[in-house]
Amino acid sequence: MTYWTVPLVVDGVVIDLSHLEPFTFSMTPYDFSASVYVHVKFNHHCFNEIVPAADVDRSILIPPFGDRHEPRCFSRERYELSKFLPGIIRSLDRQKITRSSRGNLLRMESTDGKRYAIFFTLRKVAANQCEMTVVSAFSPSDPRTIANSGSMKFILAVCKVLRNQSIRMPNS
Repeated sequence: MTYWTVPLVVDGVVIDLSHLEPFTFSMTPYDFSASVYVHVKFNHHCFNEIVPAADVDRSILIPPFGDRHEPRCFSRERYELSKFLPGIIRSLDRQKITRSSRGNLLRMESTDGKRYAIFFTLRKVAANQCEMTVVSAFSPSDPRTIANSGSMKFILAVCKVLRNQSIRMPNS
């Protein structure tokens, strides 16, 4: 069974979401005796957006591809950028992350010539495993407005979650 249980059809075309299937990867922190595992899953905000006011003719997506309380529509730009997500996430271990102005963890990348903001959460599910939910990912109009903290390496944030410690970003 796949994560996206029904096909996403936009203007009569089935959209391939296989690159956004959940996956698990491992890392070996310096101060852990064994590997730790990060199970990754993706929210539909990685390929949809709020319906632009000037574009009321766009099809509203319903769950599992849209929200119940906020009209959202398919975004070709977000969808195309989302194809980079699995590779970016698998290479996060020693990369710096920060916290967004709304509280999610955040990684900024340059992808396909654009700044790409990846918002995610981490949650401990076992002694050596956490769950990463990619809440949203998009190319922001002004990247300076979305982060408000210092930074730390992703692997350190995972270790803190596994140790039940809070993730406080030190000033960079």
